[in-house]
Amino acid sequence: MVGNVLFYGDYLVIRGDEESRKYNSEDEYYAFAYPIATQYYENSFDNGLPAAFGNYRTIYESGLADIDERLLRIVNEKIF
Repeated sequence: MVGNVLFYGDYLVIRGDEESRKYNSEDEYYAFAYPIATQYYENSFDNGLPAAFGNYRTIYESGLADIDERLLRIVNEKIF
């Protein structure tokens, strides 16, 4: 899942040292990666695959992405 590649930082491994040097800290990387990962997670939720909800919730709690609280509630209810 592409969202997980961004969430866990595997994106930097795939892209190499040049990409890694763009970010001075983990927080700076997360500010880049979390909004993009959110889009992939929401796409999977919209298509009936609520995988990686914990990661999505972590992004929500970080405040680094514009997360639709309605969708967060719907997916949470389906899982729990």
